[in-house]
Amino acid sequence: MTKKIRRKPIAVKTGTTLVKADIVDNVREATGLTVDEAKKGVEGLISLIKRGLVEDGSVLISSFGKFEARLKKPRPGRNPKTGEKMTLSERVVATFKLSRKLRTQLNDEWDLNEQEDA
Repeated sequence: MTKKIRRKPIAVKTGTTLVKADIVDNVREATGLTVDEAKKGVEGLISLIKRGLVEDGSVLISSFGKFEARLKKPRPGRNPKTGEKMTLSERVVATFKLSRKLRTQLNDEWDLNEQEDA
C-alpha cells in the first residue's frame, strides 16, 4: 500500500492555478468525506461538465454560470514566429459566462474592497 501525502487545503489566491488535488482537499475538508470519496465527487463533476459540453453544447450551473461550446469561424491570422500570413481553421472553443447572481456578488465584493482601500 502506498502512503498518500495529505496536503493542507489552500485558500485560492490571485494568479494561483487551482489543480484538481487542491479542489479534492478543499472538498474533503469542507465535507468530512474521505480523500477517495472527495476525489470521485470532483472527477464526477468534471466528467459531467465535459459530457454536457460534448453532447449538448452547454452546461448551466444554477447561481454559478454557463459553460458553452461555440464554433469559431475560420479567420485570417499570422504565425507569430515567422510573421507568415495564414488562415486559422474553424474550431470549437469552450466559453464561460457568469450567472447574474454571481456577477452581482463579485461586483459587491469589489466595491467593498475599493472603499476599504480609499
